Amino acid sequence: MLAAGLVLTLSAAPARAEPTVRSCAAPTAAAAGFERATPSEVAMDTAATQRAVDFASSRLRTNVQIFRNNCLVGSGPFNDVTGNTPWHLWSSTKSVVSMLAGVAVTQGRLDVDAPIGRYLPAGEGDDAHRAITVRSLLTQSSGLDQGIVAEGLTSGLGLAVDAPGQALQLPFTRPGEFQYSQLGPDLLAYVIQNAVGEDLQVFAQRELFDPIGIAANDYYWARDRTGHTFGFALLYLPPNDFARLGCSCLRTGSGTGVG
Repeated sequence: MLAAGLVLTLSAAPARAEPTVRSCAAPTAAAAGFERATPSEVAMDTAATQRAVDFASSRLRTNVQIFRNNCLVGSGPFNDVTGNTPWHLWSSTKSVVSMLAGVAVTQGRLDVDAPIGRYLPAGEGDDAHRAITVRSLLTQSSGLDQGIVAEGLTSGLGLAVDAPGQALQLPFTRPGEFQYSQLGPDLLAYVIQNAVGEDLQVFAQRELFDPIGIAANDYYWARDRTGHTFGFALLYLPPNDFARLGCSCLRTGSGTGVG
């Protein structure tokens, strides 16, 4: 009887309502920005969020943005000045190239376990280099040996005549082990371009940037002197647009072809 009464009492207790956590719609038009929300609306600590913004800003971070559920919940004091100014993304360019690889894979135009020779013109690169897999370029484990220090001396000067061609001439060292590379991502960008059958930047604009509202005149993406898009760096993109890419990744590519 006691057990039965306890069960009846528990079953009669009103259910506790879960707090509502706000979600925002992702911007898809170039003119539209992110919806703003207070930290408390997305179940974040207001004071802690402000401390994070203050800390980053005190370390010369001239653009700070904090998001949850596509909502902008924290902004740095200089964002209005810097938000729409194209910045050099440096090695974050590599991440954009990886996103483009994801789009091409989703569309069935790129196989990450295939040798890159499948996507190179006949006769370009020797057998060993053509056997490098797309996955190993994505994970920087191809074994291409590169002098990072020497390369750093000319980084950003636009001295490369044919970056993918240079990559295909590098010697190998420790294939299968992670080794940070710059020409590897350049080669990856070239492989993706060949896989999709059109200029990489045209593909990027239509399949990745347009769906999330990044306009073609918002950014500059440099090429080598043969016309190949650099994959290691040299994409200049405003922070407000970079946030669109980041939030798209948090949505596992929703709104683009990445997912």
